[in-house]
Amino acid sequence: TLESLKQAFKQGRIRKPVTLNTTNAISVEVQGKIGSGLTVLILGEGVPDQTPPIIAASVNPPPNAAFWHNQNVTVTFTCSDSLSGVATCSNPVTVTTEGINQIITGTATDQAGNTASTSVTFNVDKTQPVISASVSPAPNAAGFHNADPTVTFTCSDAVSGVATCSDPVTVTGEGMGQVITGTVIDKAGNVASTSVTLNIDKMQPMISASVSPLPNAAGFHNSDPTVTFTCSDSLSGIATCSGPVTVTTEGTGQAITGTATDQAGNTASTSVTINMDKSVLLSFKWVSSGN
Repeated sequence: TLESLKQAFKQGRIRKPVTLNTTNAISVEVQGKIGSGLTVLILGEGVPDQTPPIIAASVNPPPNAAFWHNQNVTVTFTCSDSLSGVATCSNPVTVTTEGINQIITGTATDQAGNTASTSVTFNVDKTQPVISASVSPAPNAAGFHNADPTVTFTCSDAVSGVATCSDPVTVTGEGMGQVITGTVIDKAGNVASTSVTLNIDKMQPMISASVSPLPNAAGFHNSDPTVTFTCSDSLSGIATCSGPVTVTTEGTGQAITGTATDQAGNTASTSVTINMDKSVLLSFKWVSSGN
């Protein structure tokens, strides 16, 4: 009040409450005798806030053990200030871009204008790795193996790198349509697989021979015999089987051979021995007449 100001003036003191903002300017005008002076003393009620606020960042979902993410990442900031209170706190940030060592920074500002920042660094790889398979030796033209093939897997990843890649597999069992699968996992946990189908037949085919007509009791033919071959294969099937052979040449110990080849390239052979004599034995009787 005016009266209190007069009283304070008589005592040489004037007390004036003011509210301090972030930026303050105090202006005082003195009117009096030449040589008089004025002392301005600012007394604060309470402790001024010169302490930065607190800011923390959380990442969702958290990274795997290798510190990689394989999906979009959201960084959320939590801010607090125990004196003047929080004025601003960075909003959540969702990161969709792949890459290594990506830095996301958040800032907190309190009511007194103090600031604090925090950053998180993370790695994002959302792309599957690449895997391919090769087979050695390669199958034949019919798609069959007649020896143990080895399947080898080759893996790569352009962002996080390969964590695991399937080892080579040597296939020893026979069979059709055997599926061999390999898998690659990158450091971010992305997975890719590939498969090859193998047909393996390591057994020889079966072949037998029959002769028509049959030889006589002495094992001879006196007319042209025909040797016929019969072939079979229970797995890959027959590719080629020797055709019938008709023997027209006389002689003993004639070997007639037939061969079977299956789709896998396995072969088997069999032979029969032909003895043939088609000559006619003529007998002559001499009759003499007496003269």
